Order: sequence, then C-alpha cells, then structure tokens
Amino acid sequence: MGLLFKAAVEVTSNVLMLYLLIAVGFVCDRIGMITQRGAKQMTDLVLIVVTPCVIIHAFQLDFSREYAYGFLLAVIFAVVMQVAGIVFSRFPFNRYPEGQKSIMRYAAIYSNCGFMSLPLTKALLDPIGLGGIGVFFGSSFIAVSNIFMWTQGVYLITGDKKSISLKKAFLSPGIIGILAALPLFLLSVKLPGTINGAVGHIANLNTPLAMIIIGIYISKTDLLAAFKDKRIYSVAAVRLLLVPAVVFVLLSLFVRDRAVFTACIVPSSAPVAGATTLFATKFGGDAELASKLMAVTTLFSIITMPLFIILANLVLPA
Repeated sequence: MGLLFKAAVEVTSNVLMLYLLIAVGFVCDRIGMITQRGAKQMTDLVLIVVTPCVIIHAFQLDFSREYAYGFLLAVIFAVVMQVAGIVFSRFPFNRYPEGQKSIMRYAAIYSNCGFMSLPLTKALLDPIGLGGIGVFFGSSFIAVSNIFMWTQGVYLITGDKKSISLKKAFLSPGIIGILAALPLFLLSVKLPGTINGAVGHIANLNTPLAMIIIGIYISKTDLLAAFKDKRIYSVAAVRLLLVPAVVFVLLSLFVRDRAVFTACIVPSSAPVAGATTLFATKFGGDAELASKLMAVTTLFSIITMPLFIILANLVLPA
C-alpha cells in the first residue's frame, strides 16, 4: 500500500508540473504578453521543428528486437485507440445537428498524443531511466493519429471523400520525423555528436513550449460557458474514460513492459487533440465547440490521466 501511495504521489506531481506550465501559458495570454500571431508562431515552431527533433532524438538507439517489438506493439495499440474512439463515438452524439455531431465525434476519437502525451510519458519514465525509450514508443501514436486524422478525420468533418489527403498525412511533421529517424534506428546509425547535441537541445523545448501553448489556447476559451455546455460531458466520457478503459484492459492482458504500457496508456487517456480546433476552422466546422471541448477535457484530464497511470502501476510488475 505504501508503494502504491508513493507511485500515486509521483504520478500526480508529474501531471501537476505540466499543468503549472499550462497555467504559465494561460496567464501570459490573459495579461497580453503573447499575441495571437505569437501563439501561432510558437505552435508552428513546436509542430514543424521541435516535434521531429523529439522523435529523431528518441530514435538514437542501437537496434534491438526488444525495442522493435515494443514499437510494433505501440503501433497496434495506437490503432486500437483510434478504432475504439470511432466505435464509441458512433452513436452517443446522433441527437445533435450534423455540424456539431461531426466535431464531437472527432474530439472523442483523437487525443492530444503529441503536445501533451510525449512530455508526460518522458516525465513519468525519466526517474527510472526510460524517458527516451518511452518517447520512442509513444511517437508511434503521432504517426498513426496523423494518418487517421487526414483520412477518417477529414471525411468525418467534411463528409467529402475528395478532402481526404494521404499526401498531407505522410508529409506531416510527425511522420517526416519518424521517416527520418526510423532508418537511423534500424541501421543503428548515430548522428554526429554536435548535430545530436543540437537536436537534443531543441527536443528539450517540447515540454515547456507545448504546455504553454495549450495554456494559451485554453485562455482564449470562455470556460464558464464551456462548463455549462452539456455537450462537453458526453464527449469527455468517451475521450477520457471509455477509450482509455478499453486500451487499459487490453494492455493489462498483453503488455508487461513498463515503458510500452506507459507510452500507450498516456496518449490513450489524453484529452481532446488541439487539431480538433484547427481542423474545425480549416474545414468549416464548429470551431467554438471544438475549443470548448479541448479546454474542458484538458482540465478534466488532471484527474482522469493520473487515475489510469496509477492503475497501470497496480497491474505492472514492480
């Protein structure tokens, strides 16, 4: 019982640390320190530069069958997460108008597996020396999610198959990062020290920048109105409870590796993806509803994410 309490305190403190960074972004936006243009530039910096560096740096490992098998397992569970979201979001939102229903389904399916999950996975596994390995496994969720987002996700919002773009899916920064990093891992090729050092420094920006950006976007949402919106709670139940519960049960049955388990349960239990708002804006969806969903589920996840991570500590060997 003492070990469980210690694990719970450690998990909660790591999650709270990230939320303190989110609070910094929230305050900076509220006092006008960061403009809308500045927030967009920071977002582009994280997506286009920092995220690929995080992935490349995490893939600087000597090839081993154990790591390859773990990565393949993570890919499988990334697909399981998306399919579970698609299944569970199929019926609960049918009573809503089409424009709202599509955004609610999208929000229930796609988690914040990049901005939020990678920093938390690293923070949870760093104390036992597995932070880099966790990011290596967790990056699979970015790849799988991007492919689903630009195919099933785009079709869900637009209802037009012509809007589906495999080209955009495979040219997204996360996929490019993996395509660049995977051959290095498979061939056990190491970047020169100076280059790897620079990549590592850029990768270290991911946690503070990503969290601050989330705080900025939450600040732009009318939280009082969002909490009064009953639509939010049905989406939160699917995104934060049902989908991670399915993934957790399957992980408990088939995975005993702590790094793989953590790298899969964190993105599976993560809040609504920031891309929900971006896609709603781009494809003419309900951007206001998307912003509410992202903001409120991010705040709710301060309770739900630690719950699943603590449960993982119960089922995993010490």
